[in-house]
Amino acid sequence: MGAIAEYVLDDLDRYLFDAIFKAKLSASAQRNDLAHGLFCVVFGEPDGIGWVSTKDRIQFALKLDAAHGRGEGLDFEAIKKRVFVYKLPDLAV
Repeated sequence: MGAIAEYVLDDLDRYLFDAIFKAKLSASAQRNDLAHGLFCVVFGEPDGIGWVSTKDRIQFALKLDAAHGRGEGLDFEAIKKRVFVYKLPDLAV
C-alpha cells in the first residue's frame, strides 16, 4: 500500500496516508497483544480480570520448568508484576 501511495498521492495526501497507516499499525499491534495474551483470575480482585502477554507467560513457564528440574521453588512475584488487571470501567466503550 505504501508503494502505491507513494506513486499516486501528492505530498499532502501522502502525509495523511502515512499518519492513518501508522495509527492502523499501532491499533493492530495492540489488538494482537490483547487477543494472544493470556487472561486469568486474579485473587483478591473480584471485579477484575487479569491479563499477561504471551511473551511474559512463556518466559515464566521456562523459568518454572528450569527451577522445577533443579528441584527449586520459584518466586511467583515476578509473574505477578507482569499481570495487568482490567476492571469493568477499563473495558467499557
